[in-house]
Amino acid sequence: MPKANCWEIMGCGRQVGGHRVAELGVCPATTCATCAGANGGVQGGRLCWAVAGTLCGGEVQGSFAAKSASCTACEVFKRVQAEEGPAFQLLTPRQADHHAMVEQFVSIMSIIDAINGVVYVADLHTHEILFVNTYATKLFGDQLVGKRCYEVLQSGQTAPCSFCTNDRLVVDGQPGPPVVWERLDTITHRWFMCSDRAIRWWDGRLVRMEVAIDISEGKAAEQFRDEYVGLISHDLRNPLNSMALMAQVARRSLQKKGLTAEAESLSTVLAGAARMNTLIADLLETTRLEAGQLELRKRRLDLVAWAVQTARRIAPPEARDRLVMRACDEPVNVRADPSRLDRVLENLLSNALKYSHAPVMLDVRRQDGEGVVSVIDRGVGLPAADLPKLFQRFYRASTHGRVQGTGLGLYNARLLVEAHGGRIWAESEVARGSSFHFALPVEPSQSS
Repeated sequence: MPKANCWEIMGCGRQVGGHRVAELGVCPATTCATCAGANGGVQGGRLCWAVAGTLCGGEVQGSFAAKSASCTACEVFKRVQAEEGPAFQLLTPRQADHHAMVEQFVSIMSIIDAINGVVYVADLHTHEILFVNTYATKLFGDQLVGKRCYEVLQSGQTAPCSFCTNDRLVVDGQPGPPVVWERLDTITHRWFMCSDRAIRWWDGRLVRMEVAIDISEGKAAEQFRDEYVGLISHDLRNPLNSMALMAQVARRSLQKKGLTAEAESLSTVLAGAARMNTLIADLLETTRLEAGQLELRKRRLDLVAWAVQTARRIAPPEARDRLVMRACDEPVNVRADPSRLDRVLENLLSNALKYSHAPVMLDVRRQDGEGVVSVIDRGVGLPAADLPKLFQRFYRASTHGRVQGTGLGLYNARLLVEAHGGRIWAESEVARGSSFHFALPVEPSQSS
């Protein structure tokens, strides 16, 4: 209910004859014969006084009476006090503020109590726990309020924790920004993502409120991912490289002996090993990109010179005559890691040359403050429904047929371009070809 004068809330805003109630100093509920019923009489007056936090004379209920005797002279107040007894008194301004704050606090705490995570409030100086939600009591017991947080939320702790954030939560006497961190709880042996912040408690003091969400499953997945990367890097790649090397040695030996057919059969083994190495590289790169572990070594790079040189280097010899290059005459400088961009261009060019037997164009230009690299083919093209999904993990377009691939190349390309602060997209039409583009912010000319 919005705050207003009690007579406004009850709908009895004017005395018969147009006189305002505030001018009369008494409620018309007891004096006006036409105000009987829901908005008048003893019932109406009682309801007026029962509305917590309403205003009287422009101030919190009861505070106006402390300055003026007119409210205590109100016939409604006299009748209610007679029925309730001498204990019924007008609230002082401080009592009214306290009453409203407590009610608001109780409402907020009931909401917090429903959160599926640990929420507790503790004194910034004494570390005494003032409030815990139901989820916290399930993990740490129901005798937490009144005890020091470090004694009941950590095992064997007799003094404030070395990682306590209390000294970082208040800035110049006011609540500062939240502090977000992770911790391993020594009682439950589970990992929590914690967000600590100073808030104003109902009694006016600053306290710490911590919201801790269980991230143990995510931590376990992160550990598995790290182990998975190590497994691929060492236990799979090394023996694969050894097999490929032995196959190369055997093929050369067979060729020297004139056993051409036998030597050519090992080409299939080497091609399979190459595809497996590509798959492993894609998986490793995907894992590192998603984990934020891939370090970019950016430097000033002219996209024009880089694209021309890289395309000539990575294009297969049998396909170089189908590669057409078109680039603007002036340098297009960006800040990028050339080795990572090589992977992006290699993926786009290899796809275009693989799915098209017609010439493939590589275009580099400056456009609207960006350096744009485009790979344009006249291949089988893609349905419109495939375009929004092309850069998703493991997605394979419906027109790829039996052409082998990991389904990670374009996904990794997107992650790499976005890691550079750029964007990547595709345009295509079935039977008319596809255009893949990526754009990076152009570096200001005065930068070095």
